[in-house]
Amino acid sequence: MANTAPTRGGGWVVGQFTIIALILIVGYFDPWRTTSTLFNQLVGVFLSVSAIVLLVLGFSHLGRNLTPYPKPLNDGELVTHGVYAYMRHPIYVAVIGVSIGYAVFMGSWVAGCGCVILAIWFDQKATREEAFLRQKFSAYAVYSKTVAKFVPYLY
Repeated sequence: MANTAPTRGGGWVVGQFTIIALILIVGYFDPWRTTSTLFNQLVGVFLSVSAIVLLVLGFSHLGRNLTPYPKPLNDGELVTHGVYAYMRHPIYVAVIGVSIGYAVFMGSWVAGCGCVILAIWFDQKATREEAFLRQKFSAYAVYSKTVAKFVPYLY
């Protein structure tokens, strides 16, 4: 079967980019935004920069296995080294982190609510992705029991 977007979970990708776009838009246009102080700007930048570092590490360790879709590439390999030794979905965590940093920087509670929706979306997408990974890689069951889904030692 072809590696086409609909069969690999293209709807999940469209959904995540839609939620991210809405967070950006409402964060900017939110009429209930609080006054942006130097403190929340610094916190927002710190969160975003930290998350971008995690994003770059996730991309680099995933390498040629990188795909936006929940279904892995046909010729993909299971990656369990680098940041993937501490969390199973560091790229999702990073995107959520950048979004939270943006909401804090902008002082937007509405964008913050969007971040919660994004986190729920990624949690559900990760659950679907893990079903595919269990089918493709026999070692995934053990890996998923020993490495946190999103936050080391917590979740």
